[in-house]
Amino acid sequence: MTSGQLDINGWPIWYEKFGTGSEIMLFLPGAIGTGRSDFLPQLEGAHSFDHRQYTIIAMELPGWGRSRPPERPYGQNVYINDADVAAKLMETLGYKNYIVFCFSDGGKVGLTMSIRYPSRIKGLVLISIFTIISPKTVAPTLATANTSKWPQEILDNYLPVYGNEDNIQKMWDGYINFCKFMFKSFPNGYVNSKLETIRCPVFVFHGDLDPLVCVDHPILVEKLVPYCQLHRFPKGGHNCHHRYPADVKRLTEQFIRECNDFR
Repeated sequence: MTSGQLDINGWPIWYEKFGTGSEIMLFLPGAIGTGRSDFLPQLEGAHSFDHRQYTIIAMELPGWGRSRPPERPYGQNVYINDADVAAKLMETLGYKNYIVFCFSDGGKVGLTMSIRYPSRIKGLVLISIFTIISPKTVAPTLATANTSKWPQEILDNYLPVYGNEDNIQKMWDGYINFCKFMFKSFPNGYVNSKLETIRCPVFVFHGDLDPLVCVDHPILVEKLVPYCQLHRFPKGGHNCHHRYPADVKRLTEQFIRECNDFR
């Protein structure tokens, strides 16, 4: 593994590179996340992607993790900014075509990239995707506002980057405040009107016991995206890729082979 920081569109973007293989993947974490906090089973261990076959770029999105300061630019264009920065990072690193592998809030960035940069994205993997914006769908996220009530193992994932639990709370406060006004930023839902324009293959993982994201979100994506597959884990939660890393690896690798045949 190697790591680095590059000035991308005015942001100090931190990334980690795993592997040297010919199949290129971009990992996009969820809110306040990093590659290791959100994708550790996919990066290291028995069910990780083979570093001889894959090159993985795990980036930290603008304003989160080590890709700061400045503060994250919450608002209507936040995911467009993320998508443009992510695409520019991959271009700067010399990668023209790649699979985007996203978790939770990072899925919004992956969807935006597939719409804005269709010639670059070979395929899109979405885990615990959130697309429908309503008081009902946002409420479970708002209920997580107090990070002192999070399981300690979850907090421990973020401590190496944020240093202490007070900093984690501060970062989460910013995201929660954004969620409170998300209806104003995305009154018609998030990119739902554009899902039919996505031309790359899409694979969606969803845990049916996810306390934050109901199954309506992935079902909508499956319905509207022309080339989409949905795999549900009946006993999976929000971090279903942590609980079922062997299945995620097997199904993702099969999906990538299909993407290579798609074009």
